[in-house]
Amino acid sequence: MPALTLDQWGTARAEYEMGMSLNAVAARHDVSRSAVQKRAKRERWQQATAGTIYRAVADRVARVPAEATPEKRAAALDEEAGRRAVIIDRHRDELEAARVMARAAKESHQNVGDQIPADIKDPMERQQLLLAMKRAAFEGLKAAKIHVETLKLIQDGERKAWGLDMPVDLSSMTDEQLAALAAGRLPV
Repeated sequence: MPALTLDQWGTARAEYEMGMSLNAVAARHDVSRSAVQKRAKRERWQQATAGTIYRAVADRVARVPAEATPEKRAAALDEEAGRRAVIIDRHRDELEAARVMARAAKESHQNVGDQIPADIKDPMERQQLLLAMKRAAFEGLKAAKIHVETLKLIQDGERKAWGLDMPVDLSSMTDEQLAALAAGRLPV
């Protein structure tokens, strides 16, 4: 039986992960079942179709070639995780800025009566000034609300585009993958 090239092993893996049995893969590529089984175990081949498709998309997005060595694959996935971490950090910074803006607008609205100068004695003038200040403070609250809602829409779209909120089936993960996930890395 001839040895398979990396491309042939990649094809064999894709066939297995899309539902073909180990026996069928071995027969199709003219290798022993035990060779396919050992390779599948070493490289953690999985037959979960949804997970396979997600991994294939993640590999393409992370620019991982199909014939990549495990070291190159890990480096590419680490780089992709770094890009995603930058986005998450930016989202946190943006949310903190929005939170500060909303708090300032709220405090301004609550304390508007305290800001009327003491030298204005005419009750009618004080009332008009208070009303104008309340309107301005209310506009600040509306601006903060619109900013936060817009930020949420943008961040939700980014999270979907980057696959940051993809549901993960934890029951099909290995202990190593769960440990990587717990450490904040993408499971390989």
